[in-house]
Amino acid sequence: PVTQEADKCTSQLRKHLDSRYRHSEKAVQRFESIDGIVNMRAEHNQLPEPLARLLVQRNMQAVQGGYVWRSDPRLRIPSALYMTQAQVEAFVANIQVPTLIIYATDGPWKSYPVLGDRAELLRDKTLEPLQGGHHLHMTNPADVREKILEYRQSLRDDKREMKREITNIIDDQNKIKEEYNDAYNG
Repeated sequence: PVTQEADKCTSQLRKHLDSRYRHSEKAVQRFESIDGIVNMRAEHNQLPEPLARLLVQRNMQAVQGGYVWRSDPRLRIPSALYMTQAQVEAFVANIQVPTLIIYATDGPWKSYPVLGDRAELLRDKTLEPLQGGHHLHMTNPADVREKILEYRQSLRDDKREMKREITNIIDDQNKIKEEYNDAYNG
């Protein structure tokens, strides 16, 4: 998540409230055609036109006089509060489950080095870089799928190995118990 210094929380809350007020008075923007929005999205996100069209079409709603965004416009209002960097680091460092991070080499990971720093705090992580940008799952779906399937299989393999190790420990304990009983009861 985006972080902010603790001494900025009052000004951040003010920005949030001001934006909510301005938003409540703002008219919903209508677009005559989807094509112009598709072209803007394709250019902004460096996506091929068909993928940009898919994103735009699922997020536009036909209304009388054109199209409007289907998503809640309040999502564009700044957050009321942000965690500090120390809070985020503490949160990430306490994640106790295996974590797969598939990241785009030309996406946010490249622009925000703090993401890599945070990933290093994870206890049990697998980092998988793939060529692509922000919409990696759309531009490179086969490789994303393959990384997920490989990771799932590795978790299954780890689980099987752990079961074998536990079984061996139990067997060893049973042998020690038998030897003890034979030595002292025999």
